[in-house]
Amino acid sequence: MATDEDDPEQVAGFLLYLPIQDDPDACGVAYMAVQADHRRQGIARRMLREMVGRYPHAELTCAVAKVPWFESMGFQVVGVRGTQVLMNTRDHSSDGLMGLLDVGPIYSSLEVRQIHTYLLQKHGKRAMVDAEKQRDRHLDQLTHKAHEFVRGRGDGAI
Repeated sequence: MATDEDDPEQVAGFLLYLPIQDDPDACGVAYMAVQADHRRQGIARRMLREMVGRYPHAELTCAVAKVPWFESMGFQVVGVRGTQVLMNTRDHSSDGLMGLLDVGPIYSSLEVRQIHTYLLQKHGKRAMVDAEKQRDRHLDQLTHKAHEFVRGRGDGAI
């Protein structure tokens, strides 16, 4: 976690990473964020450097557009995971067991079901079906883009 220099009570950014079971040198990045008004100040770089100091074998996924930034931090493209590019501080993934964030339960939560019911009532079934198809097309496009990006690198990753 990084705090604001002027107000140490305010969180400026955080990096959530988890150790990889059976590989004491490895971790997986689950989430990283920096407050908008604290960006471009080196906060993310410092957090990642500290993490790699603890776990030199680090793995993460990111959008295609973020690849150059993570490459500047020493990460390498090793493949694709879903809609994102898989990157690692080494040229391979760890053989250990890495926990992955499962967002499935979020979609079956009471809150999400209530929102879905509200949107159904407000916009109708047809609009919801169209929105879901649009979402699925968008996810397919992102997946295709990630695969094409990695394939175009020609480094054998995927």
